[in-house]
Formats: sequence, structure tokens, C-alpha cells
Amino acid sequence: MRKYEWFTQKVDSRWGGTMIGFADARSRAEAYIATLRIDDVLIIEDAVTETADAWYFPYNGAAFLLHGDSSAALAGNVPIKVPKNGGEACFENPVPPEGVLSDRWCDQFQCVVERLGQSARVQRKYLQHWRVGVDELALEFGDLLLPHRLSLTDDQEEAAREIDRRLREMTDAPDIGQWSSIGLSDPRWVEIRRVARALLMSLRSGRPISDCR
Repeated sequence: MRKYEWFTQKVDSRWGGTMIGFADARSRAEAYIATLRIDDVLIIEDAVTETADAWYFPYNGAAFLLHGDSSAALAGNVPIKVPKNGGEACFENPVPPEGVLSDRWCDQFQCVVERLGQSARVQRKYLQHWRVGVDELALEFGDLLLPHRLSLTDDQEEAAREIDRRLREMTDAPDIGQWSSIGLSDPRWVEIRRVARALLMSLRSGRPISDCR
């Protein structure tokens, strides 16, 4: 028995209802993708996430997933949620319970800061492993940069804002390949790494940013 089938049966017995299976949920996700009218999109099979009440199907351009063609990568795409009770599919990220979310937020932020501070070679390996575009580095950071969830000192927040500003400036600038894998060697990325490393050191040690540059 597949793990998805076992989990569905477990939920069925607990809720006492007839739930849809994984195969049906996947078909619904594919049908939902079809409504986007985007050619050659594939579900990322090994990244499907399951919770007690739904499956989440991430997806991206086929040429990007199969051949690494960054021009076919879809930026900022949110997984498709298919409820196990047969409800309508929608775009939604899986969200852990609020207590867990609060406990992990700072750790997750520190992880994305660490990724921004890594060398271009390490960043390329990370992006290739998860089959996502370079812009994912900026999207991850932007999603987690919420000061009310983070216990940042004034200078740490200032450094985080500087990273955010530099990323936005690259987004607004003419496209000369800064968001490609090769573009990770762009001097602007070098500066972002410098600030990110100082911020990471400060987050880990509690020292002022000025002592970490």
C-alpha cells in the first residue's frame, strides 16, 4: 500500500467520511494547472506535500525541470492545494500550526540569510537540487522578512532592509542576466553576499553588525 493511500484511509476512519485518494487529487491538480493556460507545465513529483486534510502539488515549466532552461522557470508559483474532502483546488502554501510557525520563523529566516551569503557555486547546487530559478533566493527572503515575527536588533533590521533593497534594485534593473545561474557571479550578488554574511554572523553571535563586516 502506498503511503498516500494508507494516510487517506487513516483520515477516513477518523473523520468518518469518504475522502478522495491521491491519484484523484493529482488528476484534480493537473486539471487546475490546465486552467492556467501555460504550456508544458509539470508537477514536481518528489516535492508533493501531504497534510491531514490536503495534498499540495508544486509545479514548474517542463523545459526548466527536465533541461534546466531558466527561461521556462515560473517565478513565484504557489503550490496547488487539493483538499482530501473533495473540495475545490486552489493556490495555497502548506502552513504548520501557529505555534510551530512562530517557533520556526526565526530559524527559517536565518537559513535563507545563510543561503544568500553562500558562494555562487553552492547557491547553484541548491537551486538545481530544488529545480527552482535564481529568483527563489529573493522570494524566500522576502516571504520571511516580517519584522513583527523576528526579534531583530535595529542594526540587524537595517542590514536585512539593505539586502531587500538590493534585491529589489536588481529586479527593477534592466535584465542583463542577473537572475540566471551565471548571473550569480554578478557584482551585485557579491555585495548581497557580503551583507548577508555579516547579518548571519550577528544573528548567530548576538554581536553588532559593525563587528561582523
